Amino acid sequence: MCHPLNAYPSLATECPTEWRPQKKEIDTAHVDMRSKFDEAMKEIGKAAPVSVAG
Repeated sequence: MCHPLNAYPSLATECPTEWRPQKKEIDTAHVDMRSKFDEAMKEIGKAAPVSVAG
């Protein structure tokens, strides 16, 4: 959320007041990134069956 007394005035005018669509996109990308990470760790575990942090 943008603060009206922002130290950077250009940010106050460039920050959208409604960012729900972008938040949904970010949340979806985060879930996708997490699933890709889990898939990669599973494949690494098959190739090198040792304890891998994650």
